Amino acid sequence: MTVMVRRFKTADVPAIERLNVRLATAGLPHRVGHEDSRRSEERRLDKESIVQRLYVAAAGEEIRGGIWLREQLFWSAGRSVRVGWTVYPVAESLIDGKAAGVPASLLFSLLRQQPYLMALGMGGHAGPFAKILAAARWAGSSLPFFFHLRHPSRVLRHLAYARTTRLRRTVADCLAASGVAWTANKLLAGVRAAMRGGRARQFTYAVVDRFDSWADEHWERCRDSYGFIAARDSRALNALYPEGFRCLTRLRVQHSGRDVGWICARSINALGTRLERHFGGLRVGILTDGLAQPGDATGVMEAGFRYLVDEDVDLIVTYQSHPAWCAAASDIGLMRGPSNCAFYRSPAVEALLTRAAADNRHCHLTRSDGDGPEPV
Repeated sequence: MTVMVRRFKTADVPAIERLNVRLATAGLPHRVGHEDSRRSEERRLDKESIVQRLYVAAAGEEIRGGIWLREQLFWSAGRSVRVGWTVYPVAESLIDGKAAGVPASLLFSLLRQQPYLMALGMGGHAGPFAKILAAARWAGSSLPFFFHLRHPSRVLRHLAYARTTRLRRTVADCLAASGVAWTANKLLAGVRAAMRGGRARQFTYAVVDRFDSWADEHWERCRDSYGFIAARDSRALNALYPEGFRCLTRLRVQHSGRDVGWICARSINALGTRLERHFGGLRVGILTDGLAQPGDATGVMEAGFRYLVDEDVDLIVTYQSHPAWCAAASDIGLMRGPSNCAFYRSPAVEALLTRAAADNRHCHLTRSDGDGPEPV
């Protein structure tokens, strides 16, 4: 099948809908969206912090796939770098072998326009698009995942991962009923609290409605401590976390009256949301994003942790890439678990990461990168 990858046109909407019908008929949940046809001018990074554009694979009058290019500015080696994320790749190859070349065509078309290209998530390395990226010799790794069970018995009875087989269900129910999980969790939390001492408690937080000039000043102080990091000034943050974004709290963190960072925390009742299939009726706490000097990461993350404890969540999770933030997660009592968040990057991005790591400056990514924080 020969396809031409090009920018979306308003006239493509009927063909996209026909593709979506074919996918739905095959029982697949994936869909290709479309851009807002009411926008007349091209979106540009000098006017917006994040720009998304849809590209489609056209074959005659039919659309065989689509992919979004999400561009934003990153900071690396003392300069801004325009980078791109591949977002929501969908192709008819999922149901028709004759369209097997469509995903690769979409990818290489984007790569010609944006060499600094990345992908995050994708359900892990076993997903079809992740396999294409690996075959294209992109560097791949997993974004480290950390968790803490605040109410172990409830988590064991509701968490889908703990109940996927009869054996897992039996073990989970026994642990929940016996109280062993609760006791082990308390002992572990106590040991780690004693190890980290009282300094983290000296970090205070205040809930804020938006990011203002204080966030810009903090960004300027922190950005050179990281080798590769998305722009996190107030303009970028307010675009990523607009006012009214559901179930998200912005915390401005201080130490001795001085700004040392911020962290975004989410408290979500999974029931009735897209998270329900994973978490059942649990209240999930997510430390979704944050910024501080690496040496202050533990105090800032602990402030977010305390906020979620006060929200009485059942479990707390976070994804972090930077070594200091991974250490901070462990320091405040989170355990590392299996991650289903794959991170693939083109050779141009991998070169930036390698140079930064040689200078002991590392990549700072969270689950809010890629396609952004998940709405609920």
